[in-house]
Amino acid sequence: VKDIRSPMIVVTLGPTSMNETVLRKLSQRKISFVRINLSHTPIETLEDTVAFVRSHCTIPLMLDTEGSQVRTGVLKNAMSVMENQEVLLTTQEALGSGEVPLRPNEVLGVLNEGDLVSLDFDSVLLRVDSVSTNGGTSRVQSTVLSGGTIQNNKAVTVFDQTFQMPSLSEKDVQALEIAQQIGVENFCLSFVDGLEDVQEFRRYHPKAFVLSKIETSAAIENLEEIINISDGVLIDRGDLSRQVPLERIPFAQKYVISKAVQAKKPVVVATNFLDTMMESRSASRAETNDIVNTLLDGATGVVLAAETAIGQHPVETVSFLVGLCDEVVRFRGSTSDFDMASGEVLPGAYDSNYITSPALGCGLIAPHGGALVDQRWKGEIPKDLPYLELSTNEAMDAEQLALGGYSPLRGFMSKGDLDSVL
Repeated sequence: VKDIRSPMIVVTLGPTSMNETVLRKLSQRKISFVRINLSHTPIETLEDTVAFVRSHCTIPLMLDTEGSQVRTGVLKNAMSVMENQEVLLTTQEALGSGEVPLRPNEVLGVLNEGDLVSLDFDSVLLRVDSVSTNGGTSRVQSTVLSGGTIQNNKAVTVFDQTFQMPSLSEKDVQALEIAQQIGVENFCLSFVDGLEDVQEFRRYHPKAFVLSKIETSAAIENLEEIINISDGVLIDRGDLSRQVPLERIPFAQKYVISKAVQAKKPVVVATNFLDTMMESRSASRAETNDIVNTLLDGATGVVLAAETAIGQHPVETVSFLVGLCDEVVRFRGSTSDFDMASGEVLPGAYDSNYITSPALGCGLIAPHGGALVDQRWKGEIPKDLPYLELSTNEAMDAEQLALGGYSPLRGFMSKGDLDSVL
């Protein structure tokens, strides 16, 4: 039996989506989870953040652990650096003017002369020149090999270093305790290297639903054991590309999806699906193709990250993704078993009209409080149907009914909605 269920959609919340109006609109869309990233949420505000989301949004909530990863600390201002400039790396506590803090502090103690340190996906590349210790605090002198801008709380990669870090940070452990108290049971587990990391997580929250994130080369090597012990996996293409060459990421994605499908476990994919819509109201053709092919490869769903956390159009981005996922469901539901390799991918029920006919939602905006539907007839029109003569206006009304342009309202407009309509 073919599985034609709607793909899972996980929407990450952030500054542009963490408000009452957006949360309420997200509740009206087919979303599986809204995600709070602990890497960008202070532990002191976690409980209040969850309460705020729950008060305005009915979608299940998912927490994403930060993991014990190396990141830049807090800078007073973003720092621009140029090639051959000297940069001093230190701890947050010992931070001086013009210096860059790294966390956790222990990472400074394992750096050696000649190590290469990348800040924020090769935005800045440093070479370690010397390491000194004063009063138990390590300070690392480095030279900029590739210039750019150093910002707060950005991922750091130390090449050719194999130092071991715990699977959960102290903040994660605190968050898991809070989560059990307030009833949060869905999680993404960051930087999983093997089954021991998932076992450690379950010690703190045994009943949780956990998607283990595949974002390290070790996770690829230990993939089957991670899949078997987890409820599902999440492929983070961004962090994975720090350890796997970018040109191999598409093949790594297909490999992980195939293994999860074989194990009958959910597999969702994240990173850069709709980055164009962070500023534009339209997606690119390449992004559209990426999403569809990811789902046709067998992925259970996709994750929106920066697109909805800091993008300018979070609701429009989600609406586009929901419509695209609906199209994938129609495609699957209208085909018999097909052979992708032979090119037999046209839906039989739609015939060639599937490609040439207007897509539902293409250029249409769902009515406030309503929803677009697809009541159009598929296939050949029976010859014995009654014949009606309609005026142009009546024909337009009939088309609007078929597409949901006229649909019953649910609830009432807030002042913000009314102002936006006017």
